[in-house]
Amino acid sequence: MRSTNFLSLFAVMLFLATSVSYAQDKVEKIDRPPKKGPKQSIADTLYKTAKEKGGAEAITEYRKLKSEDKGKYDFSEGELKRLGDKLLRSERTEDAIEIFKLNVEMFPKSSNAYDSLGEAYLADGQLGMGLENFKKALALDPKNKNAAMYVERLEKAGVKKDTKLPKPPKESNDNKSGSAKAVELLKREGKLYESYAGKYEFLNSQLVITTEADRLFVQFAKDKKRELKPLSDTSFSISPIDSIIFSVDSSGKVTGLTIKHHVHKVFAKKIE
Repeated sequence: MRSTNFLSLFAVMLFLATSVSYAQDKVEKIDRPPKKGPKQSIADTLYKTAKEKGGAEAITEYRKLKSEDKGKYDFSEGELKRLGDKLLRSERTEDAIEIFKLNVEMFPKSSNAYDSLGEAYLADGQLGMGLENFKKALALDPKNKNAAMYVERLEKAGVKKDTKLPKPPKESNDNKSGSAKAVELLKREGKLYESYAGKYEFLNSQLVITTEADRLFVQFAKDKKRELKPLSDTSFSISPIDSIIFSVDSSGKVTGLTIKHHVHKVFAKKIE
C-alpha cells in the first residue's frame, strides 16, 4: 500500500496515515448494496431517518422495529456497521458514533464492533476514546490486525484517555452568510489570499501559509512548502485526500483553518 505522508509529520496523527487505495476501496465497500434476501435491510431503512432526524431517532426506530417486526428486517451486526459507515462517509460522525455504540450494545462480544466504534471516535477527533475501544477489540480478538495497528500507533503517539483533537468551530446560518459576504469583499479588493497568509497553531506545532504571485502555499514545521490548489474561495486541495478550509468571520478576519483528511478534521487557530 502507498501511504500518504501529509500528516505523518505529527506523531499524534499517525493513525491518519492510511493509503489512497485503501480509502477508495472502503468507499466502494460501504456503498455496495447488501445481498438480496428474505429480510429487508435495516441499514437502508434507518439511513434516511438518521440523516433527517439524527442518530438518536434512528436508534429509537431500530428498537421499535426490532420489537415489533423482528422477522421483517435484517438486524445483523453487519447491517449496523454498514449504516455507521455510510453515516461516516456522509460526515455525520456523531450519528455514526451512536450507531456503532448501538452495535457494541447489541453484539458485546464482537471485536469488529469495537473496532468500528474506535474508528468512528478517531474520525471525531476523540483519540483517547478511539484507543480505549481498539484495546477492547484487541482483547476480544488478539488477531485483529487493524485494532493492533491503531493501539500501537496511538500509544506510540502518547495518546491518553482524554486526548482530543481541536474541532472546527460551528457556525450559525447568520454567521455563514456574513462570512460569505466578507470573503466576497476580500476577493473584490484583491486581499483574500493575503488575509490567509500567516501562522496557525497546529497541535503542538505550527503551520505557515504564504502567498506568492496569486498562489498559496502551506508548510508544516520543517517540511517542504506545498502548493494549495483552489477548490473554492475558502477551500484548497493539498492531495487527492487532503484539503484545507479557511474560516473567515463576518468582519473579514481569518480565524483559522480546518485540515481535512478523509473524514477526519482538525482545526488550527490563526495566531499571527
